[in-house]
Amino acid sequence: MEILHYYEQEKYEKNKPLRSEAKLKLAADDDFLIFTSEFYVEYLRLGRMNYLTYEHGLTINKNTGDFTVIYRLVNKKDNTHKLYQNTAKVKKNNFDMLIEITQRGFYGGEKRYNFWGVKYKRTISEIYKSIVKELKINLEGKEYEKDQAINPLYDMLVDYHLDKKGIKGHDNVYWHICEVFPKKKWLKLNDNKFLPAVLDQYGIKSRFLISTLSVKEKKCKINLKSLRFLCTLLGENYVDYFREFEWNTICMEYIKSNKLFICENDAEKKAITKSLKTYSEIEAYINDGVLNTLFDLYTLKDFLKQNGLIVKLKSNSSHQLITLKDTWDLYKKHFKLGYKLRYTIPHEMIKDLEQEIIIDNQVFKPMLILSEDQFKIEGMIMKNCMAKQFNVGALYIHMAMSLNKKRINLQYRRGLLNQNKAKANTIVPQEFEPAIEILSKKMLKYSMVSPEKEKYDIINR
Repeated sequence: MEILHYYEQEKYEKNKPLRSEAKLKLAADDDFLIFTSEFYVEYLRLGRMNYLTYEHGLTINKNTGDFTVIYRLVNKKDNTHKLYQNTAKVKKNNFDMLIEITQRGFYGGEKRYNFWGVKYKRTISEIYKSIVKELKINLEGKEYEKDQAINPLYDMLVDYHLDKKGIKGHDNVYWHICEVFPKKKWLKLNDNKFLPAVLDQYGIKSRFLISTLSVKEKKCKINLKSLRFLCTLLGENYVDYFREFEWNTICMEYIKSNKLFICENDAEKKAITKSLKTYSEIEAYINDGVLNTLFDLYTLKDFLKQNGLIVKLKSNSSHQLITLKDTWDLYKKHFKLGYKLRYTIPHEMIKDLEQEIIIDNQVFKPMLILSEDQFKIEGMIMKNCMAKQFNVGALYIHMAMSLNKKRINLQYRRGLLNQNKAKANTIVPQEFEPAIEILSKKMLKYSMVSPEKEKYDIINR
């Protein structure tokens, strides 16, 4: 095997006794092309020197287009601190790892941008050209460096792999190939076209999706597995529902499982569509994504139905979906434990504290929060951390107070007001102050009362 390129570089960081070293090698014979890179780095932790070595390897079969990627991370034995654990991976035709070696093991050199300088850049440019020459890649009409999806080398190697396999790609193939590779059966049925084959394999092929997904859109990296989940959920006429919400944005989310569900009826489809219309990226981020919320909902639904509970999916917003999921989660917990939990206080105290407070014809309605279900639901309604307060219910007495559509939460400790908040932990409206004062005077009478936890609604198995 002939060595085509060998490059070695040593560098010290400014004002720090830290040495880094890079080694690049490209070799080839009639059948294989091999690229390896090694990066040695030193770093300080608690004043002590530590040492890391990153090793990357890429072997390409010139005849078949198949490739193998190797990655190793090695800590020196006398390291006092392990920034990363020792790692060793070898995978064939893995495009996630191909991204890693081209990004980190080639362009980045396991360092920040421009760390290695002009000589390193010039070397990888020469190696890139040698790879093109050795693999006999025709660059006519292609400008990988100007019009890159991920990086020039990765994009070029994906096209090379597909060409060798006789598969026709599309503009977004560089992302999609990381998620799924179509089976031969589906390629044969779709004239060896990558995208139609994948969609056919997933059972969601349509002209609508083929035309939409074929066009490169850098701001919208649609996850095909997430798309399959949503299409399957909405049924064969998914396109009719897709026209009503931003499905392409939603399908950028990564779905955590390959399990699929199907809506029972049109009412469920309409409920999901209405909910996805009000999709909030912030809310979805906090709650692990709207698609994963739907996945959890249908998983819970299956569990509850198996335990004889009839549940229906009714929702008009993404927030309601999240609320419904948390409610069903409580049901599941009840079935698994066989009981529910709540705090008990004297009945006379409940009757007294929950009595309506009327001020200038305004009716304030106080309500004690005692059961685990109530804490969970209150947290969902008020968009705060009330759901997590159940465990401290023996130390504090929690209440909600409503005035028409307005609502606040109050927390008391030994008869004294500890804190009060409106929705999403905002400041309590001034109009609640007189009612809070009356309630707080009542609470002083019960300063010695400590709530006691009890099991209730016990399921006899």
